[in-house]
Amino acid sequence: MLGFNGGLMGVRRTPTSGAAPGLWLQNEQSVAKRAAIWPAAPAPNEARYFRLANFADTALDSNALDFGEIEVYDGSTKHTGITCTSNIAWDSGQNSFLVDGITSTSTRSYYLSWSSIRSTATITLDLGSTKTVSHIKIFCLYAGNRFPASFDLQSSADNVTYGTVATVTVGTLSLVSGNTYASAKVAI
Repeated sequence: MLGFNGGLMGVRRTPTSGAAPGLWLQNEQSVAKRAAIWPAAPAPNEARYFRLANFADTALDSNALDFGEIEVYDGSTKHTGITCTSNIAWDSGQNSFLVDGITSTSTRSYYLSWSSIRSTATITLDLGSTKTVSHIKIFCLYAGNRFPASFDLQSSADNVTYGTVATVTVGTLSLVSGNTYASAKVAI
């Protein structure tokens, strides 16, 4: 009679919570899952706090960072009710405008002489509770290249200790309308 793990020959394999090497039949996986010894899927990008940091050393138009919006998604669902703070002293505009769903020229955050603070600049998003983030979209104003080409997206449960989730490459910013430019919805 044939059993699990290839039948009568060979050593019986037992999965652990960290690994299940080799080929496994669906029935074997089900038995191991019910016994709570099948490895869990990799943790998704879940956290309460996300931070944009380590911005690329990119030559921006007029050496200016000019935000209109940061949108954060879980698949096709856009997260709302996000609070945004930063260690950047904006020349004009307000940090809260970064996540309020408005991308007009009067609701923006602007910093001239970006290169002088780029290496230490951070923008922190508080999602209000632990949520999954799979995509991010950037909006800026006035010129298609007023945002660095890439940045590190970091996450934290406590807004103190951050770990890098991914390096996000923004890609080409395209004109949406008026003076508003946007990246694609970038997967992380």
